[in-house]
Amino acid sequence: MQNTIYAEEFKALLTQLDKETYACLDENLLENGCRDSLPLR
Repeated sequence: MQNTIYAEEFKALLTQLDKETYACLDENLLENGCRDSLPLR
């Protein structure tokens, strides 16, 4: 998995996913793909 670097001011807004939620997200991405990518700078 690729590491993502976030701007410092946004780190406080992000929460860690628990293992079950992460697994569901991972499964959903593998089955359905990513509809909306995040812009990279």
